[in-house]
Amino acid sequence: MIKNMNVDDYLKSRVEDQINWYDRKSKKQKLFYYLCQFTLSILSYTITALAGIKYFTKSVSWILPLLGAASVITQSVLGFTKLQEKWIQYRTISETLKKEKYMFLTKSGTYDDSNGSFNTFVERCESIISNENINWANIASNKKKSGDK
Repeated sequence: MIKNMNVDDYLKSRVEDQINWYDRKSKKQKLFYYLCQFTLSILSYTITALAGIKYFTKSVSWILPLLGAASVITQSVLGFTKLQEKWIQYRTISETLKKEKYMFLTKSGTYDDSNGSFNTFVERCESIISNENINWANIASNKKKSGDK
């Protein structure tokens, strides 16, 4: 159990660590989301272009169903993984923690008094982080329950 952690230690080991983690996860989700969207666009264009060819030879007629299947799989990945929602959620948490950090460091808003502002800062940061963890646990629990049916 950590007792009497000072401001600098908490900022570095907890807040900065969480900001960086959520920032990295947000970037990764955004990249995968864009990659899936780009893939889906290319597949859709290719299917449309090939379907428009009047004399589609039998030797390559298997391409359209294959591209269609790849398109459906890509769309399913987007739906199941909720990449865009996760990207936005992770970005929001990162930015919220940054805002709290800067408000605390500049002694603005809730932190304008020197009496107990560090405790308030810790409580607010931990609340932001734990709310994300609770949301994740609820989603995982719901997925498990729906998979059991």
